[in-house]
Amino acid sequence: MEFLNLRNRQNVFSSPIADPTFMIDLNITLKELNPDEHFIEQSHSMGLFTLANILDSRLDALTKKKAFSYSWYGDLLDLLKKHDLLGEFQKRQL
Repeated sequence: MEFLNLRNRQNVFSSPIADPTFMIDLNITLKELNPDEHFIEQSHSMGLFTLANILDSRLDALTKKKAFSYSWYGDLLDLLKKHDLLGEFQKRQL
């Protein structure tokens, strides 16, 4: 399993042991993050099923997908912000 330490933004490839409140499993499904069903369906149609899929995706590639919309992208940013992952997503876009 791959985890992201939300405190220092480092990937950890084992179970979270130090402080699990600051760890998030990157292989968590989008459904487990509780977005609305339309967001999940649209994400799945773009091949995005897990948090890792989202964080590893590039915006330029996403915008070329047929199912992409800026409404979906706004919902994505809101979801990432809610789970304190917006900065991580932005960092990976650089």
